[in-house]
Amino acid sequence: MLLLKSIMLMKLSISMSIKKIKTKQKSILGAFETPTLLIWGEREIAYPLETFGRRFEADLPNSALRVLPEVGHYPQEERPDLLRRVLLERFEEIDG
Repeated sequence: MLLLKSIMLMKLSISMSIKKIKTKQKSILGAFETPTLLIWGEREIAYPLETFGRRFEADLPNSALRVLPEVGHYPQEERPDLLRRVLLERFEEIDG
């Protein structure tokens, strides 16, 4: 029983720590006002789109997330043509 209580307390402590980190990240990112383009490969494994990309988009004001289909971690190597097009489109959006 004591081991079970210890495990439950550890889980609670870890959960609270993660919540603090997420809250701090959101408050830090929320301070940025510069237009930001987030480019994410649809096949990104190291930093999955749903876990990281969408969260950054939600936490960064004035940001735009562009997901590149069939691309992993290195869009500049895998699809430089597509990356160039996405960058140029964003520059046009910002400049008007």
